[in-house]
Amino acid sequence: MKAIADCRSALLSSFMGLIFCACGSSSTSGQPSVTPGGATGFSGAGNAGQTNGGAANAGAAGSGQPVAGAAGGGGASAVGGAAGMGGSSGAGMAGAGGTSGGRAPIVYVGSTNGQISIYGLDSASGKLTFVKSVAAGNYPSFLALDPSLAHLYAVNEPDAKVAAFSVNKQTGDLTFLNRVDAGGATTAYVGVDRGGKFVLVANYDGGNVRILPIAADGHLGDPTNTTATGKLAHMFLTDAANHFAFVMNKGSDTISQFVFDPAQGTLKPNTLASVATAPGAGPRHLAFHPNGKFAFSINENDETVTAFSYNAAVGQLTPMQTLSALPKGVSNPAYTGAEVVVAPSGNFVYGSNRGHDSIVTFAVDPGTGKLTFITTTPSGGNVPRSFTLSADGKLMLVANESGTVVSFSVDVTSGALKFLTSATVPQKPQFVGIVVFPN
Repeated sequence: MKAIADCRSALLSSFMGLIFCACGSSSTSGQPSVTPGGATGFSGAGNAGQTNGGAANAGAAGSGQPVAGAAGGGGASAVGGAAGMGGSSGAGMAGAGGTSGGRAPIVYVGSTNGQISIYGLDSASGKLTFVKSVAAGNYPSFLALDPSLAHLYAVNEPDAKVAAFSVNKQTGDLTFLNRVDAGGATTAYVGVDRGGKFVLVANYDGGNVRILPIAADGHLGDPTNTTATGKLAHMFLTDAANHFAFVMNKGSDTISQFVFDPAQGTLKPNTLASVATAPGAGPRHLAFHPNGKFAFSINENDETVTAFSYNAAVGQLTPMQTLSALPKGVSNPAYTGAEVVVAPSGNFVYGSNRGHDSIVTFAVDPGTGKLTFITTTPSGGNVPRSFTLSADGKLMLVANESGTVVSFSVDVTSGALKFLTSATVPQKPQFVGIVVFPN
């Protein structure tokens, strides 16, 4: 991430009609344009920073209600996990359930323009319908929901702050609650632990992480822990059991390993305090496999993906294999990796390639967790950053910093992506996530 402007151009588990006190006024103007296509979504089992997006419809701004046609979405979705709004620990939003049992999905897009944009999603076509934008403070580049879907948290990256919002589960609307110090510099990541009691933040230029308790009403309290981890801390998440925590230190080429106290919100170094990646790799984001036995990191600087075995009893990652995220023969120092997502089936791993402007697909060996490169698919825009899968794995939404959220259908048997539709969204989208509220 270098300087903010530089890093944001160069990953993984929810809003409509309220007054956003102390957070500026909301806007219902500036509706996005539409490029016909189709779309799929996001969600990923326990992946942090994952999200669903789709195409936008220019007609519905200010209507106060989402009008996303046929989308359904099974159970409740949660935020956390290792790769998006998903699963349960860590960062981003994760969706849940299949295509029934919930309302039409809501999509949240964080960007560089001080707004969280809210869309309705038709999960059948991938089409996004713009609802409104909510003032969210300076540069809300990463978002997370708590497991109850009652509260949303957003970084204010350059200010090293974290903003808390309550979520209207009937409409998806947000109401500002409070804003607190993230305890470092350049806050790149926010997530929620799997128990829903603590917000986890990573401070990129600060090289540290902070844990903030969540009050019953969603307000953030005084920190329970602040720990230096390594240079350029980029992600902070817990495992499925909520017993261990991991921090991706892009500048130190390490992944910090901690014992996490889910009652007190504190950390202590694990027996093996860190795992080293290849020199210069730049580990950025991490996603766990649904079976809990494997994990996968995308390495920003050398454009690779590393497969790890995971010993959940002791909280230990062990590297097994590292592969390029680019096609054979392609190499460019200007290309950088961003997000990594594991398919809900566990059969595929996806990564975003900035500069090459593609999504890479790997097959996962179910026995060993090792990867086989399949292909790359153009992301439908420039500088793909955040992306996510729907809970059933049939839809992918990709946020391109060039100003689009692109929807792809996913063949769950082959892992192949097919372009559906593209929506023009506010300035430089940094994060995309989907939420399905239960009926």
